[in-house]
Amino acid sequence: MKKRKIRRKYIFRLLYIFVPLLSAAFGYILLHRLLKEAFPNLFLCAFYEIFGIACMGCGGTRSLRALLRFDIFSSFFYYPAILIASILLLTLLFFYLLTILTGEEKIAKRFPLYIFYFLPLCIFLTFLTRLILFLCGIPPFS
Repeated sequence: MKKRKIRRKYIFRLLYIFVPLLSAAFGYILLHRLLKEAFPNLFLCAFYEIFGIACMGCGGTRSLRALLRFDIFSSFFYYPAILIASILLLTLLFFYLLTILTGEEKIAKRFPLYIFYFLPLCIFLTFLTRLILFLCGIPPFS
């Protein structure tokens, strides 16, 4: 009975994490496909258009597309945080699936969730690097 409760708990945790992520991704893809021709400038970065500097999220979509094509180098070049977040989420998925299959909660508790605090640092460092390169005269993504 206890293993069943543990399995159910981690199944719901997986659903809480991955269903919103997948919904947002599919919603973005659907909107992009439907509205791209009617509004060609709708999906441009407003921050980049106004200030001419890549924002903290610039390159995220290109990075994800490159990652889905298994082009790891381009994905890291466009936006390092996407690659790091993907690795962390896949590792979390692996630990949770092992917990669900075995029913042992100690497996999932071995994954340090505080490691996700590294992502905002990675995003900020990417932005800072691009800003410094921009100030040196090197445009982003060149």
